[in-house]
Amino acid sequence: NASGIGAVAEFAHPDVEVVPPPNWPETSTLRGREQLEEFAREWMETFQGFKVEPERFVDAGGQRVVVYVRDRGRIRGSDTEIDTRLIHVWTLVAGKIVRWQVFADEAQALEAADLTA
Repeated sequence: NASGIGAVAEFAHPDVEVVPPPNWPETSTLRGREQLEEFAREWMETFQGFKVEPERFVDAGGQRVVVYVRDRGRIRGSDTEIDTRLIHVWTLVAGKIVRWQVFADEAQALEAADLTA
């Protein structure tokens, strides 16, 4: 959080593909580190005191990691606060994130990570 999006972007492959949840205002897939950084910067500027807190990491085997995160912050210029939990599914190659999927629904996230029974 202190280092901003740059700290996350350094772990992303230059051609990273970011797939936001279908219910987000920005529903199109982002491609490349530059689009990731631009989207994240715009998103974070919407809030004051915005923080992303990883709560749990699950090794999904192969090249996937499931990350349970909590997003918190106050919408800039208002008293409205958000406090939401999301699930990220990262696909890694050579230690870099090549695909980053974001889910609000845990079942969908686990299915994407091939962790369903």
